[in-house]
Order: sequence, then structure tokens, then C-alpha cells
Amino acid sequence: MTNTSGGNGNGGSAGFQGTGVLSLTKVEAHVIGRLGETVRFTVSGTQPDAGVHSIAVSFEDASGAPVKVFDATWDGSASSADGRVAFDAPVKDVSFSATATMQPIANIAKLAQAKVRLIDGRDQMTDAEEVEIVPQKELALGDACDPTNVDDRCEVGQSCSGKPSVCTDGVAPAIVEVKYIHGPVILTRGTDADDDVSIVHVEFLDANNKPVIIDTDLQLSSFDYPARNRPAGGEFWEQELPAAPVEKAVSRVRVTAVDSLGHESTPTTANLSNVTRAGEGITCDPRGFVACIQDYVCGPGTSPTAGKCVKLKTARTTECGSDAKLDPAKGITVAAGRIDGVSLWDPPAECSNPENVDFPEASVSLHLANPVSTLSVSTQRPETNVDTVLYMMPACASDTSTSLACNDDGTDGGYASSFVLNDVPAGDYTIVIESAQRAGGSFGLIVSAQ
Repeated sequence: MTNTSGGNGNGGSAGFQGTGVLSLTKVEAHVIGRLGETVRFTVSGTQPDAGVHSIAVSFEDASGAPVKVFDATWDGSASSADGRVAFDAPVKDVSFSATATMQPIANIAKLAQAKVRLIDGRDQMTDAEEVEIVPQKELALGDACDPTNVDDRCEVGQSCSGKPSVCTDGVAPAIVEVKYIHGPVILTRGTDADDDVSIVHVEFLDANNKPVIIDTDLQLSSFDYPARNRPAGGEFWEQELPAAPVEKAVSRVRVTAVDSLGHESTPTTANLSNVTRAGEGITCDPRGFVACIQDYVCGPGTSPTAGKCVKLKTARTTECGSDAKLDPAKGITVAAGRIDGVSLWDPPAECSNPENVDFPEASVSLHLANPVSTLSVSTQRPETNVDTVLYMMPACASDTSTSLACNDDGTDGGYASSFVLNDVPAGDYTIVIESAQRAGGSFGLIVSAQ
């Protein structure tokens, strides 16, 4: 469900309780990825009892001039060269080596170097370390290549395949499975050696395979959905959410996957059906191809696409026991991490769009040693790169109707969220950071108690 820097529902420790000091000993930066638009930092250092959650980064070009890549105002545009990147996974040991990945970066070709600082849970920073951003080599047809797209990448439309691996001509994607589920939801998964699926073309049909007009203004009976999930390792999957009235008229869909060069898969048809549900301990798919029975969720399993159905209550307890721990009395007031996986809670209905359900979220624990007159909580932090819904409950509550506060988008504009509570009793609380989109993202969180 979450991937917070301090713990997660997939086996993180119950808050970091080390005895180290905050130090940054080594940092590297490489351009990676199928499209060469990602920078991955590899950071080594030590962390104090407050833990470490992210790095502060200042990007520069070859002349040392700042390069704007961060959305500092949460409005969707790059407005600052300075920002923060959350770690990809919780940092558990006193001495550690971890990665922090930023993608996509539109003007990545301008980046030559960066200044990097390590940040702890008290918002303290190390001195800056300068690092060269190692470019990724783009290869030609027939060149030996790295299938992980780290050291190099083949041109778009080619694939890195064979033994030994070389850049080869691209091929059309192939659909393995399509599901058209009540909701309605259209799920598509398949293979694509080139990792460049760009469009999912959906035709809407009646029971006799006749086209059904779904847009009366434009007289459309089909629609091209842009691919939202990045293909990786030769596989892709997509989820489309047509308007609710569609399933009343549309009995089946015919789906075609299209790559960046226009190669098309063989069309695949699926009839409207109920979602397949598995019982306790049975293999499920967190993407929704195989869901779990009521009161169960698809927990961690043998792979990111093959989980095991576990009780929702158990999953929540595990999550709350392993997330990041904030304690203002000790000066530990900030956390950051990744939002992904299955949903364990949904926002209170009165504070968010009713469509914001079953979206991924992260959670952070808050301990108040003493009553506070004013408690401020906000995702208006540089690590936040996704629209958030923010709410707080008594410790690990199962019912979000017990939420003490909730906010969807703060008063300062943009998509960060914040709220203020007065006269908050001492005790333990759970702060949930909900993504307002299914893709998730990263978050930063800060609390202030007075």
C-alpha cells in the first residue's frame, strides 16, 4: 500500500530507532530509463534516530547555471532548480546505501551536475556534495545493449533483446488479457519488447458487435486512451475508466494496443463481467485482474503483480506498525516517501471527490506526548509531486468516518493539502496521504505542534 521512508506495509521496520549521526558519505547520479528521461541518485551515508526520508537537490547545467526541473508551486509546471526527491524505499539501517529516482524530466539534456544534501526527520541537512550527472548512451541498431536501460538504451521503437543482448527492430505489442468489469473498468495487459506502448484504442460494442456511440457530440464509438503506466521489462498494463453510463449500453469492448511507431496488436474482445475474486491466501493481482473477496485486500506476494489476499484489518495493522513515526516533542516533524500499491482506506466522503476511492495512499504515525493547542499538518513540501488528499484518524482506525480532519488541496493553491486542528489530546494518531490519481507518486509531510 505504501512505501514511506521509515517503514511500509511490505515489511518496513516500526520506525527507525538507530544511534547514528546524519552524514552523507557518497552520492552518484545517472540518467537511466527506456526514454532517458529519469535521473537516479545513489546515496550512501548514516542516519540519526530521526531517520532519513529524502535528498535535497539543486540541478545545474555545464556552466553552473540553475536548471528548472521541480514543480515548486504544485501547479504542474517546472519552476525551480531546487527541490527534494524521496527515497525509493525505506532506509532501515544506521549505515545505508539507497536510491532516489526522479522522473520524467522534460529538459534532462541540459543537466550536467547537481548539489545534493541528505535530510533527516528533524529537517536538518548535511553539507552539499557536488555530483556529475552521468549521461546515458543512446545506441544504434545492432549495438550491444543493457536490457535494464541503465548504462545505455536503444532508440525508441527498438528493443534490447537476444543473448547477448543487442538493439533489434521493434515489433508490435501483443495483448495477453483484457477485462471489461462492472464499474466500468477496462483492464489490459500484454507484452511489448520495445517498451513503447503509447495508446490503448478501445471500441465500444453492443451484444451484436455493433458500434455504440458513447459521445453524442462527436459521434464517437471508439476512443484512444494515452498509455499512463510506463511499460517495463517487456510488459505493459493499462486501466481505463469510462463514464458510469457506458456499461448500460456497451456489452463488450474491443481493445488494440498501439506503440510509438504505430505498430498495432491483434484486437482483443472482452464481454462485460464481474471481477474475479480470490479468497484468503489465494494469489491475486493488485492491478485488479484478480481481486479479493469482501474485507480482504491484495497484499504483498511473490511479485509486484502476484500478491496474496489478506484480511483488510490485518493489512491496516501491519501498515500502521511499520510506517514512519513523527514525534514533535522530540523534534521529529517531517517524513517523505512513495505512494503506491493497493488502497487500505478511502477519504471521508465530505472532504473529497466521491470518485477518489480505491486510490493508493501512504500513512505516517504521529505521537503527541502532551496535549497541543494547535496542530498543523501539510503536504506542502518539495517532495510532493502528486495531487493529495490528507486526513488524520485516531491510531490506525478502521473507519475513516472517525477522521478528525481532512483536506483536499490546501488554501495556498496547487494540489498539496493541509489542515489545522485545535486542542488535540495527547495520544497516537494516523495521518493518511491519499493520492488523487491511481498512478500514485511521492509525498512530503510536515507537522507543527504548539
